[in-house]
Amino acid sequence: MNEPHLHRLLELWSWLPAFRFVAETEHLPSASDLLYTSPSALSRTVKQLEQALGQQLFDRVGRRMVLNEAGRQLLGGVRRAMRYVDDVVQDLQGEELRGELRVVSATQLGTAWLLEAVPQLREAHPELVLSLVPPSGPLVQSLLQGQIDLALVEQPLRHAELTLTRLGRGGSSVYCGRSHPLWGKASRKGTVLNDAALAKHEFVAPPEVGGAALDDWPATRARRVGLRVDQVRVALQACLDGGFLAVLPDDVARAAVERKELRALSGVKIPSSEVYALARLALHPRDSAQIAVETIRAVRARS
Repeated sequence: MNEPHLHRLLELWSWLPAFRFVAETEHLPSASDLLYTSPSALSRTVKQLEQALGQQLFDRVGRRMVLNEAGRQLLGGVRRAMRYVDDVVQDLQGEELRGELRVVSATQLGTAWLLEAVPQLREAHPELVLSLVPPSGPLVQSLLQGQIDLALVEQPLRHAELTLTRLGRGGSSVYCGRSHPLWGKASRKGTVLNDAALAKHEFVAPPEVGGAALDDWPATRARRVGLRVDQVRVALQACLDGGFLAVLPDDVARAAVERKELRALSGVKIPSSEVYALARLALHPRDSAQIAVETIRAVRARS
């Protein structure tokens, strides 16, 4: 980088973090709360940056600041630069991945596959801590802002700054434990349980997101939910204990079925579903989100 360009970048550098917070919130008071500074100071910083660049980065609509196309281009560059610096800093701290990998799973099957991959991922990177967190906003926005690192979804969401990886397709079934009243009926081939028969029994189910059932229970069929849990392994245990029916990924239930502790209810069809991994574009060979995705795929390939 030649000297004039370096001096120009140094002039802009100190304004870029403030610009990112304002750009991602499009609200000066919210950005000032996050940066522990005043809205007026942030406004001055944005104006200095715009004057230095010779163009506006926001459209002023009343009291609102709406990011324009030039602002979106700069925001993308600032995000990538900050992520690359963060990756290099982690590299300097050692070979192993470390820190927190924040994952949102909008699919019960995706959660099951992530849990299958945890032992291998932790063995290779014992300093890496996986946090399965609930969604706190739109997934694409949460990923771009760095609030989460990886999202497991059923629908292929696409964005220029994100990478989408298909992890595979899997099936689920309705299961009951040995002490459940439907255990005997589950063993009879050809038995079809209608809505009225199922309505007599309660399910353990994951929390709903946007009104959608994360366990792929058909929206057209009613059911009684007596227990909601956000972990598929807890749902499995509740089903094993015999008090609840559960829609479980067949991969998760397989071992218990082989031990004759669970049975699938024949005649109750749950559609198979796709699982995709959504993450920010990898800027470094040791991007923790991409390594997690590769580990999930490797574990799935062996199963």
